[in-house]
Amino acid sequence: METKITLSPEEILKKKFTRDVKGYDAYEVDSFLDEVMLDYKSYAAAVDSLARENDELRNRIDALNREKEGMNEALGRVREEKHSLEVKNASLENRLGGIKPGDAPTAENLQLLKRLRILEDFLYQHGYNPNEIVAGAKRQ
Repeated sequence: METKITLSPEEILKKKFTRDVKGYDAYEVDSFLDEVMLDYKSYAAAVDSLARENDELRNRIDALNREKEGMNEALGRVREEKHSLEVKNASLENRLGGIKPGDAPTAENLQLLKRLRILEDFLYQHGYNPNEIVAGAKRQ
């Protein structure tokens, strides 16, 4: 239904009817009321259409807000992972900092590094930080 409004509030207020012997001309009043009724139908259709559009937009906003919350949570996890990787990278740089570009890795060195990594993982799993262990210290 097309929402075409033909009467303004001022036009309705200022409408003058011609007087007849028995009062106002009934045909004139009826035709004017028909126009008012059509305008009310148009207003009602416009209000309904805007209410539906408003509901759709609110639903879309809610969906976008939920999506935004999910993305913020994912961003937080990515930031935590990035921080963890930066810490791990710094640890590896410290451990391998003594290796020079001209040093040729040997099979024995690689085997020792692998064993060190396995031992450090074992210590981490049991609640110890290998970087904080002092040689010769006894566990209390």
